[in-house]
Amino acid sequence: MASDRICFVAPSNWLAERAHKSLTLRNSRVERIANCISDTFFATPRTATLSDTIRVAWIPNKGEQFLRGILAACEGISGLHLEVLVPGPFDYQSVAGNIDVTRVDPLESEFDRARFFGSCHVTLMTTEVDNFPNVALESLSVGTPVIVTRAGGAHEPVEETGGGWITERDPTEVVRCLSQIRDDGHYRDMIDRAREGARQLYHPTAIARQHVSLYESLAAKAVGASDSDNLGGHV
Repeated sequence: MASDRICFVAPSNWLAERAHKSLTLRNSRVERIANCISDTFFATPRTATLSDTIRVAWIPNKGEQFLRGILAACEGISGLHLEVLVPGPFDYQSVAGNIDVTRVDPLESEFDRARFFGSCHVTLMTTEVDNFPNVALESLSVGTPVIVTRAGGAHEPVEETGGGWITERDPTEVVRCLSQIRDDGHYRDMIDRAREGARQLYHPTAIARQHVSLYESLAAKAVGASDSDNLGGHV
C-alpha cells in the first residue's frame, strides 16, 4: 500500500512534527487529533476557593528535582503559603522542606481524579518531557489552571485554552506564576478559560467530530484512488 494512503494520528503538534521528520513516516500523512476527556471531569464541581493557602496538585515521579527547586524558591516569600497535594505513596518530606505536603489516597477512578484536581487551586507540572499529558487535560476540564514548562507537547493544552501559565524551566519563574493566583480577577478568568476551552477542544463530542471528518476525507481519497486505478490511471 502506498505510504500516502496511510494516515497516522498524533495527540500533540509536537509529536506530529517529529513524526513528519522521522525516516519512517516522513512520506506519510500525519494528522493531529488531541486526546478526549470523559464527561466525568466536566460534570464534577470545582470545590477550591481562594484562601490564604494555595493548594497545589502535583503528580509524583515526574520532575521531582525541579519540584524541589520550586519549593525551595517559595520558602521565605512573604504572603505565599502553599499546600502541595500528592496522590499515592511517595517520600514527601524529602521534597517538602518547610512546605506543607499532604498525601492523598491513590486516584483509582476518573471521579477520584476529577475531585482531586477540583479541590486544588492549580496543577503544577514539572515533567522534563511529555507528549500530551492527560493530567493537564483533566485539570483544565474541571476548571483548575495549570502551570507548565515547554516540555515536549505538555504546554499545548494550556496554550490552546489559555487556562494557565507557560513558563521557563526556572523555579523563580514558577514561583512568580504561583504568586499571581492571589490576583483574584485574573485567576477567575483563567478558571473560566480552562474549563470552557477544554470543553470546546477535548470533550468527547468535539474529538469524535474530528475523527469522523478525518475518516470521511480518507474514504473519499480511497474511492478516488480506486476509480483512478480501475481506469488504468486515466481520469
